[in-house]
Amino acid sequence: MGPELGSSAALFAAVLAYLAMRWIGICHGARICEAEGLGVTGFGEVLAGLAGALAEDARHMGAVIASGRFERPESTLATAGGDVERLVQHAAEAGIADEVPRFAAGLFRRAIAAGHGAEEHAALIKVLRAAG
Repeated sequence: MGPELGSSAALFAAVLAYLAMRWIGICHGARICEAEGLGVTGFGEVLAGLAGALAEDARHMGAVIASGRFERPESTLATAGGDVERLVQHAAEAGIADEVPRFAAGLFRRAIAAGHGAEEHAALIKVLRAAG
């Protein structure tokens, strides 16, 4: 990890932040499946099948954030934000907890309101940077 003693702990915290949101997302997705009468095991299999694509997305987002080049989006904040808004609506219609999508939608709304809607969805980091 390099000569800095805290580097390992910082990277662990960064990975744990990702994992925590992933665990929460999987559980919310499982609730959607339960509410709609779909098999949660099958949902897990679908996610496992996406592993390669998700790895590429992680690489892409890391590179975009590191470069600061958000202007040539593969997916825009506005598009992703609209998708997340539909999760809030779905939670209400399915009668399941909406904390997870409401939290995510709020972050996307803030980024879009700040003028980043046409940028890469990784530009969401600009809102997280502004909050710190």
